[in-house]
Amino acid sequence: MTMNYRLGSPADLSFGSLVSFFHQNFRHSRMMRFSAIVIIAASCLAAPAFAWEEVSGLRFEDKGEARDLLVALDRQRAYINAMSGGATLRIGGARISKEQLLSGIHKMTGIVLNHYDKADFSDQVNAAFRVYRTSSPKKARKAHFTAYFDPVLEASTVRTDRFRFPIYKRPADLIESGGKAYRKSGGKKILYYTRAKIEGGALTGRGLEAAWVDDYVELHFLHIQGSGYLRFADGSMATLHVSGTNGYGFKSAVRMIQRKGLCSGAYMESKLYLKNHPDIAAAYLPQNPRYIFFKTSDEPPSGIGGIPLTPGRTIATDKPRYPVGAIAYIRYNAPVVDENGKVMLTKSTSRFVVDSDTGNAIRGAGRADLYMGTGPKAELLAGAVNTYGEMYYLIPR
Repeated sequence: MTMNYRLGSPADLSFGSLVSFFHQNFRHSRMMRFSAIVIIAASCLAAPAFAWEEVSGLRFEDKGEARDLLVALDRQRAYINAMSGGATLRIGGARISKEQLLSGIHKMTGIVLNHYDKADFSDQVNAAFRVYRTSSPKKARKAHFTAYFDPVLEASTVRTDRFRFPIYKRPADLIESGGKAYRKSGGKKILYYTRAKIEGGALTGRGLEAAWVDDYVELHFLHIQGSGYLRFADGSMATLHVSGTNGYGFKSAVRMIQRKGLCSGAYMESKLYLKNHPDIAAAYLPQNPRYIFFKTSDEPPSGIGGIPLTPGRTIATDKPRYPVGAIAYIRYNAPVVDENGKVMLTKSTSRFVVDSDTGNAIRGAGRADLYMGTGPKAELLAGAVNTYGEMYYLIPR
């Protein structure tokens, strides 16, 4: 495979290579050369030089189910086949084409089918792929993992005394551009309504209600997860998919409450606190200005490009820092739920995953969100994951 390297962030290259780069490009100006070297030296001290690091001899052990991995790989293959032919992506300093991505899927599928439970499984992976470690600038050679899930909310197609919190469809006047969202007023384009304005009634009476739910706190956390299910009184279900946002960045209302010393930092404890203190929820949750608009369907929750999510096998990362369609390998301490529904001490696990989703709060190098599935057990597991581990990306040889 031909490797084409580019100048990325200071964390992508060694200090010596950066000095060489600036010597070549600023050789006619001694002052510019000296200033550039000082700046890059400071940057290298601030951000570790191993944000992307090729490694060899890694011992691969997959502690998931082979069937789930094959499903995830097949879903990834369908997405890659639909990509434009000339598309190229970057992993570290390497450019990787659509054909190489497909080659990686085919190679990994073959290894899983023929070697998954055999002693040579790890050797087969090392022979077929080049391996790059990616890590967070906050912790040496470690990646930061959290997790997400799909909630199930009780819902009604009409407003009642119980079901009085609306889930809104995308408004016709919403204009998304450059990562922002606007509407026109008086002939001028202005920023769209904040969450506080929307929850205060800015969209009332426009027929945008996709459904009504009975729990304000669950609705807020649905917006954070980005997808989920509605369960109606007759037992029927509908899937919720994101159809747009109001363009504002995410601000954690839970962190605001924690900084006030009102509740602990644990996910489930914070959520329970909000449910038991509706006045606090009403005061703080609208301070997160970001609002999600949904559409309903019969299709399962999906990530970028409509790729269905696979529990325990899908990760969300910062795009375009990490390419959609790539195969990754992760090691981290995973929580377990006992037969009584209690979250127990974490255990070390490792597995292959596919990179096929993203999230507004998933930003930066060495940052990944692992999809846990649907329902209460998945929520318990997802809420307990906030840890550092290892993350590697695989490029076919």
